[in-house]
This record gives sequence, structure tokens and C-alpha cells, in this order.
Amino acid sequence: MSISTLINSLEQIDQLLRMESAGNATTLASKLGISRSKWFRMKKELEECFSIKIFYCNYRQTYYYAEPVVLKIGFFRQKTEDRRQKTEDRRQKR
Repeated sequence: MSISTLINSLEQIDQLLRMESAGNATTLASKLGISRSKWFRMKKELEECFSIKIFYCNYRQTYYYAEPVVLKIGFFRQKTEDRRQKTEDRRQKR
């Protein structure tokens, strides 16, 4: 799986869980284009790696985050002042 495909999958999972419109395991797997067992493996890995809890509501028949979380993926540029300060700090340590 390429990095861009993985990121797109994570963003899609995040959106479905936040909107509480993921559906059951079969429906969610279908929306993601993966198998049901792959969804369970991904869910377990997300919970273990990122310390989040994903629950299933039998009444609403959907998965959802147990508490509000924010998914942030990407590279973000540092402010120029921050880079300058870090460079100066490194020089002083030498």
C-alpha cells in the first residue's frame, strides 16, 4: 500500500467515525474497499498505536470514536524564527 493510499484510507476512516456514519464492519469495509477482517486488523492497530478507542453502537449500528480526537497528517513548515532559534541553540551547544 502506498503512503498516499494509506493516508487517504486514514482520512476516510476518520471522517466516517467522526460523522458516526461508518456503519457495521461489513459496510465500513465495503466503503473502504477492504475486507472485513482487514478492518478489524486496522482498528486494532489504530487503537494500539494511537491510543484511541473506537466503539461500536448496536443501536445506531455504527462505529465511532469514544472521545473527540483530531487526525493530523503531513509536513508543516516551521516559522522562520523557530528555525533560527534552533540553529542558534545548536551552535551554542558546540
